[in-house]
Amino acid sequence: MKPSSWLLFLLLAFLWGTAWTASKIALSYVSPSCFVLQRFILTAIVMFPFFLILRKRIPHDAKTLGKLLGLSLINAFWAIIANTALVGASSGIGAVLTYTQPLFVFCLAIPFLNEKLKIAKIAGTTLGFAGASLLFLSGIGSLTFVSSAYMIFVPFCGL
Repeated sequence: MKPSSWLLFLLLAFLWGTAWTASKIALSYVSPSCFVLQRFILTAIVMFPFFLILRKRIPHDAKTLGKLLGLSLINAFWAIIANTALVGASSGIGAVLTYTQPLFVFCLAIPFLNEKLKIAKIAGTTLGFAGASLLFLSGIGSLTFVSSAYMIFVPFCGL
């Protein structure tokens, strides 16, 4: 891999990793629904120039736009749940539990996509589930447990 690719990868990892801490701080000032709304508005503003450039390639029919609106509302709903859960958990636990989605995808890929089972895949998935389970179960009897349950539920449903 080229050094420039490594630098971009490190930048991405840094930005993605610090986003949870920034979100946790922001949620101490605004409600989860307001925070998600502000993030979506900021994203729309940033993406608008790209939309103008690519507008000829974007379908304009009502059916496609309706599906896009529906998907946006579903994403907003799950983002609100994830941010509500983040209020009651640490940013580190939130990041780890929310990104358990690949574990669920792998488990569902076996029956639905005929994914081949290999030792490395099974070991990685088992290790991931064990780590997520330890984090999840460490909060039994506290508000963190409810937040952790939400954070496991969100990636399971496809955020």
